[in-house]
Amino acid sequence: MSAPKPLAFPFDATRRTRHERAFLPAALEIIETPPSPAGRLIAYAIVAFFALALAWACLGRVDVIATARGKIIPSARTKLIQPLEIGSVRAIHVQEGQAVRAGDVLIELDPTANRAEVERLSADGMEVRVAADTALPRLGAATEVAAYRIALEAVTNAARHAHARHCAVHIEADGQLRVEVTDDGTGVLDGTRPGVGMTAMQERATEVGGSCTVSAAARGGTRVLALLPLEMP
Repeated sequence: MSAPKPLAFPFDATRRTRHERAFLPAALEIIETPPSPAGRLIAYAIVAFFALALAWACLGRVDVIATARGKIIPSARTKLIQPLEIGSVRAIHVQEGQAVRAGDVLIELDPTANRAEVERLSADGMEVRVAADTALPRLGAATEVAAYRIALEAVTNAARHAHARHCAVHIEADGQLRVEVTDDGTGVLDGTRPGVGMTAMQERATEVGGSCTVSAAARGGTRVLALLPLEMP
């Protein structure tokens, strides 16, 4: 007796449409339905993304930018220039990197506030006389500003507080700069605590290595004497 022959499974080469497969039994519908390409496309996309990320990580470059607050501290051949008084700058006559020499004008300050103070003192009716040696040496910038501010403060105090009618400012240089301001006002009483103006004059003189004293004048009134170095120590 011969072995049974296997039966060939009928295979229809023509694919059924979606509507035709809908009328087939459930098992046959699943067999006849082709797999969806969406899954393969998603898998291919994930593989491509990881491959691209790996290539970028190996070959790509990332610029790291860090920001922070700070200041530049030069090592040599520099000089710090800063004002003793806060004022308004009218003009800047130098540029960054420009070479300057002693005596060159770097900035120009606005003299409006000082001019207004002079006009106010003139309106008060106090007579101010200024005498100076004709051969004053060239002064350092800090000494020049300190002398001007001390004299201005002394004259202001004479007009505002001492109610003086006459004020004299004498400037001379003999090894050191001597600024003397005298008035004929009410004078300085014994035991009077120094005010803001007196303290400011003494501080300005101390900043440049000098001294400033306030005392009663010989003929009444107040005498302010400032002794300042011709150059910064």
